[in-house]
Amino acid sequence: MMPMLLGSCSQKYEEPKAQENVEETQPQGTLRSVDIATAISNGDFSISDFASLAKTIQANAEIGYDEKAYLSDFSTLRSTGNSFASKLLQALPASSLRSVTDCDFSLYWRSCQEWNEKERPVIAYVSEGTSEDAKAIPAFEFDESGKVVKTIMIDEEYTKQHPTLIINGDEKPRGKVIPLRPKGYVSNLTVPSIDISGLMVAPKRVTSLYLGDLQVTEQFDCWFKGGSEIRFVVAYPRVIVKEDGSVEFEKRVTEQGRNVTRDQIDNEEILHLDYDLVLDWDPYLNHIGWFAYEDDSTWAPGGSIEFEFSYKGFGFTVKAPVPNTKETIVKTDYTGSYLMSTDNIDPDTKQWKMHKANGIKYTLPVKIADVLPSDFFHTSDSAVAVDHMVEP
Repeated sequence: MMPMLLGSCSQKYEEPKAQENVEETQPQGTLRSVDIATAISNGDFSISDFASLAKTIQANAEIGYDEKAYLSDFSTLRSTGNSFASKLLQALPASSLRSVTDCDFSLYWRSCQEWNEKERPVIAYVSEGTSEDAKAIPAFEFDESGKVVKTIMIDEEYTKQHPTLIINGDEKPRGKVIPLRPKGYVSNLTVPSIDISGLMVAPKRVTSLYLGDLQVTEQFDCWFKGGSEIRFVVAYPRVIVKEDGSVEFEKRVTEQGRNVTRDQIDNEEILHLDYDLVLDWDPYLNHIGWFAYEDDSTWAPGGSIEFEFSYKGFGFTVKAPVPNTKETIVKTDYTGSYLMSTDNIDPDTKQWKMHKANGIKYTLPVKIADVLPSDFFHTSDSAVAVDHMVEP
């Protein structure tokens, strides 16, 4: 199937050179990115059709799917009256569309929201043999009447200066992405008071953990693949202490991601998320496992990440599934005492601290509550309820 493309690409801008023939070696019968690009280039697509696609891509970018539309969604889009989706599905052979169940395709349009709705986009594609560090890819150029006049090679700078639709073998992000808070949103995850020891007034404990603000500072992917796909994994055991003193645990793993556009990265935009990562912080344990990575390819065989925990002599291992072709950003443990201390608060602004890792910055707001009496937990182990406490 279509190999996924990794890395970061750049070059000094020069006028793209014409290319008469671009060879494709993928077996017949399987849908290819060049087939989709050719269907769009040769089809009867008007400016209003491209406007309907642009509207979809802009909406996807808002909810966190980057500036892309996915071919697997086009049947649904057609049913909503999207003219571009209808015409493209009609132009592609029904037999080749069946391969989309195994390999999806994205239609990527950088800075789509800035399109003037007058200039017809250039149609580019990522061919099967395109290397991960390719500086240019083929594209079809049109005249004013919408007819293809030649095939050219374009680079990243070209896509900044001209509306460009790039077709690529690309899987839709797994699950729902972390939503962006609307404009005018005011966070209720306020920083609590701190005593002179640098800790919140005891006895308190963390009850919930959030991903507050996110800023991506590095372009992890090649220019023709779009922005970066940042995913966050939180893992911990939910400890169950029985009346006879024995201990069991339930594995807790949450994973969620946010796709960030190349313009958001270049402009150093801070995304306001306030997304709940942990709503049931285990009162028996004082830390969680934290892992962040850039998802370069979800087609590759999966792997896993492990976190170790212990409680009163009992050990727990929690594994979280992750792809092998990831780029690790950070793997660490966060303790409740750390998150409730001045280490998690910016001393200048008195707001949540912006933590730094490999290519990202983020805040980790928490909610806290008073520690309850030990007998509230209905356990014979009277020490359980205070193990997680922050000392005065």
